[in-house]
Amino acid sequence: MVAVIAKLNALVAALNEAKQNIHPDFVKKGIQKMNDLETGTMTEVKELLGSNIRVEALKKLEAETYTQFYSERKPAAAKDSN
Repeated sequence: MVAVIAKLNALVAALNEAKQNIHPDFVKKGIQKMNDLETGTMTEVKELLGSNIRVEALKKLEAETYTQFYSERKPAAAKDSN
């Protein structure tokens, strides 16, 4: 599982960097490169996890985790009620 999380974190960082480096004249090409990177990484993640069911379970867990995190998060400017 650690290898999967590391791959996904590396994917997010690589996608962010790729997004920053897209030249305005080549947006479609840049987006295609990002899609290819994501597809390749998700293929590797599926191999590590062993099945599509586990990949879908991981996606569901990620969505629930982020939803919970952001629903409990206060705005940076909010004062503590303590």
